[in-house]
Amino acid sequence: MNRGNSDLNLLSLSFKELLEKKKKVFAHHINLECKKEQLSVLINKLSAISNKRQNLLSAEHDLGIFSRLYSMGDQLKQAEKNKKNVEAEILQAKQQMDSIINVLNERKLSDKS
Repeated sequence: MNRGNSDLNLLSLSFKELLEKKKKVFAHHINLECKKEQLSVLINKLSAISNKRQNLLSAEHDLGIFSRLYSMGDQLKQAEKNKKNVEAEILQAKQQMDSIINVLNERKLSDKS
């Protein structure tokens, strides 16, 4: 759904429905921010573990270490990809919040007139 359609859908909602939607979007946004922070911690820990494992490669040349190292790299890439996806969702949630707030403000102004 593009932003124009989203704004039109918001205009059809009642004031009470807009407030409820605002609460839901805000809660979703907070959850996404928490998820992003958790992914950041995971990425930092995976990076630290990966670096420690790389240091072991000079001490041991076991093939098992190579496979575990690549597995760790794959996990790190996936965590970074997930973080980017969450950041995109956060941006969408912020845009949706802005749209809801704009519609609410317009309604408040029109009610005062």
